[in-house]
Amino acid sequence: MPGDRAVDCTAGNGHDTLFLLKQTAPGGFVHAFDIQASAIEKTRKRLEKAGIPPSCYNLIQDCHSHIAEHVQPGIAACMFNLGYLPGASHEITTEPYTVMKALDSAIDLLKSQGIITVVMYPGHEAGRHEMELLLEFVRSIDEKRCRVMHLLNVNTAKISPSILVLQKL
Repeated sequence: MPGDRAVDCTAGNGHDTLFLLKQTAPGGFVHAFDIQASAIEKTRKRLEKAGIPPSCYNLIQDCHSHIAEHVQPGIAACMFNLGYLPGASHEITTEPYTVMKALDSAIDLLKSQGIITVVMYPGHEAGRHEMELLLEFVRSIDEKRCRVMHLLNVNTAKISPSILVLQKL
């Protein structure tokens, strides 16, 4: 919604950061995290090309598990797009334990009815392991704290991404 604050916990190439900025304009603000300098630079270039003023965002080269150190409570939305940076080394991937810590903190930072989305990619071994651990983690979240939904494609033989949606109550 216009004027809201949001967080992209995995900036990558900047697509989700730009999406969040468009959703929160005018008057909104987006924090975007990535551990890779190249991802931060790609995101910066994408936002500059789209004409987004730097006063509307904060690009943070840090692990998303440190979200609480950089972001104030009251955010409306938070996005995670797990795995590796497209077009970069597949050796650098998100780690399930940092994602769990970031998710736990992000829930605390959400305003009531705020949403977190997590896109998981179980098509490779690290992604499959990450998804298993994250599903176990979200099943343990108190249902009075937030609602958790798992969306997945059920009519294909191919292993496809699935999405977690968390809504703070």
